[in-house]
Amino acid sequence: MSRLRPGLARVEFYAVWNEVSELLNQGHTYRSAYEFLSEKKKITMKYDSFRRHVKAQFAKKKFMEIDSQEKSVIPADNKPKRVVPATATVQAFDSKNAVPLSDLLTEE
Repeated sequence: MSRLRPGLARVEFYAVWNEVSELLNQGHTYRSAYEFLSEKKKITMKYDSFRRHVKAQFAKKKFMEIDSQEKSVIPADNKPKRVVPATATVQAFDSKNAVPLSDLLTEE
């Protein structure tokens, strides 16, 4: 059997992932699922590559389940608080420097 180009084993695996998951859910072992698919000429990768991809896919699935469970536990209103920088001090009204309203309206 000739060696596959780098990355093609992963391509083959994802092409048959639905079948692999069905076979494993029916109770097949990794070896029997591999032999079934290789006899049907659906995969040409070696068994070690097949097993590594199956384990990685199940680890990813477990991680996604754990991640989604953690997200559902956190309440929606538990958002990070915005930190507002301190504003400059505002001066109080100074009547000595104030312009009368009548001057503003008549433009004098």
